[in-house]
Order: sequence, then structure tokens, then C-alpha cells
Amino acid sequence: PSTVFNADNTIHQGIEASLDWWIVDGPDARLRLRQTYGWSDFRFDNDPVYRDNRLPIAPVHQYRASLRYVGQGGLFVEPNIDWRPRSTWADYRNTMRVPGYATFGIGAGIDLRGVTLFVDARNLADKHYVSDQSAAITATAASAIFHPGEGRSVTGGVRMRF
Repeated sequence: PSTVFNADNTIHQGIEASLDWWIVDGPDARLRLRQTYGWSDFRFDNDPVYRDNRLPIAPVHQYRASLRYVGQGGLFVEPNIDWRPRSTWADYRNTMRVPGYATFGIGAGIDLRGVTLFVDARNLADKHYVSDQSAAITATAASAIFHPGEGRSVTGGVRMRF
């Protein structure tokens, strides 16, 4: 059977919230906390086959945060976290879970009058995780529906504003 279909009744409810707060906003240094959080309650509603099962793919909780320090001369450093604390279902029957994960990274650079030089390091612990998946009727470990998360990586670049 197709893994994409129209269900009769489903519930899609949740909350998304963000906070962007300059904790310190002085002439010599600035410190910004940026956070986003999402809570999702996506499920079938009394379906004859899938009862009240959760819909696959959508994480119940998702949290991201970064703390950016900007010093004199435009230097900045910004550690960050991406956290999915609970597992998600991989299938409509709710028989297999995809584990939650947390990844940590850090960015740094310097702003020079419209030109920014930066470096960005992600997944510093080189965590192996499933970042996304496709839905299946019934999933197994051998199902070709799982997409691996990015391993440890470091990138650098130049941004220009004009």
C-alpha cells in the first residue's frame, strides 16, 4: 500500500515559541540568547485502522538554542544546541521509534564593516543520528526511510552586505 494517503480524521495541534533576548547590550560587549521550541501533538482521531496513534515523522518536542557573544572589534562566538529529547514514530502503526538526539556546535567570526569572516563547526561530538525519515505503514530497521544526520563538520566563509 501507498505510504501517502488521506486519513479521515486527524488532530494537528501544537505550540511554537521563540525568544531572542539581548541579555547584555553594551558598547563594549553584547550577549544574545536565541531559543526556539516546538511542541507537536499530531495524531489520528479514532481511525478504524490506526486508532489514535501518533502520526510519524513529527517530533513531539524540538528545541534549539544559541548564546552569541559579540566583543570589541566585531569578534563573535556562538555555541549552540539542537535537541530532540524524545523519539519519533517511524510508521503509522506506531511499531518502531527513531531515537531522539542532541547535537552541539559553535560558530565564530569577525564583522569588518559589511564583510563577515566566519567559521561554523557542527555536531562536535560526531553523534550518529537520524535527522529525518519518510513515513511507512510498518517500519523495520531495514526500511529505506531513514536519513542520516550530518556528521562532524567545519565550514568557513565570507558574507558581504552592500
